[in-house]
Amino acid sequence: MKRLRTLSFAVFGLASCLAGAQSDGYPETLSFSESPIGAELSMIKVDGGTFLMGSQCEDASKPNYNPDLSLNYSDESPVHSVDVETFYIARFETTRELWADLMGGFVPYDLSDCAQGSVSFDAAMLLVNAANNAFAHKMPKGSFFDLPTEEQWEYAARGGRDDTFAFAGSNDPDSVAVWGGATEIPGPVASLKPNSLGIFDMSGNAEEWTKSYYSSSYGATLDYRFRVIRGGGVHTRPGRKPDLRVSARSRDIERRGMKYYGVRLVLNVPAIENPPTAVGETSASAYAPPRLVIRGGKLCVIGADGQVFDLGGSRLR
Repeated sequence: MKRLRTLSFAVFGLASCLAGAQSDGYPETLSFSESPIGAELSMIKVDGGTFLMGSQCEDASKPNYNPDLSLNYSDESPVHSVDVETFYIARFETTRELWADLMGGFVPYDLSDCAQGSVSFDAAMLLVNAANNAFAHKMPKGSFFDLPTEEQWEYAARGGRDDTFAFAGSNDPDSVAVWGGATEIPGPVASLKPNSLGIFDMSGNAEEWTKSYYSSSYGATLDYRFRVIRGGGVHTRPGRKPDLRVSARSRDIERRGMKYYGVRLVLNVPAIENPPTAVGETSASAYAPPRLVIRGGKLCVIGADGQVFDLGGSRLR
């Protein structure tokens, strides 16, 4: 994925950022790459803060107005204030190249920078474990890779607390989102403009799993059958353009991996009151590697968060 590596280093100046850490102890960007193929996982720091999450249809003069809310998007209400701690998020959706590098497999060169599709939640969690294993000695002390929470995802898609765009980086989806319904297979990442934080494809291309359970509205009882999916995707048809908005929510069961389901990793770091002493130091308690165990006569994997999978990547109940 030479084009993306060039973009990452030339435009965002990774080396200079790593050399000059910010006042909270964390650099603006981090990059992880040393596995067999050498695919790059480029992360952008999202400074913590407070933002208004969701949308409302009552008053066009107030924040997060969405005239479609009462029709098809009632699960986006009510608008509510959320505090988010500083974290890192992947600049790109997980590419086929990075997926093959961390999970095994082969991908043709001309498809290497396409977003990985057909990802179930269960498979996404295996990717999380693989990243924690592969990059443990390079991560800031006390940090760990994970899927974004719904709050982290929307906060990053909105560019932190400052953006007011309907889509991730623009009010025109065609400038930031790969969509239209001509195919269900995600295409190359970073083919259009990023949002104000420099994050690509948070609207369109692959729909992205979050760690959060779904609820019919904010504050309602969680439905543990479903995880939240965000961002809309390449399959989104013109009549469903609102599905691409930063506040739009979707959901599915953990085992299902539609062609347009993808994944974007976050790196959670300790609160800024206790910044790391150095990037690259690890804590013995920060991450517990996956363990192989026998359950019911079958070989299984216990992940870092205690979840159990079979060797094919399916969650075991």
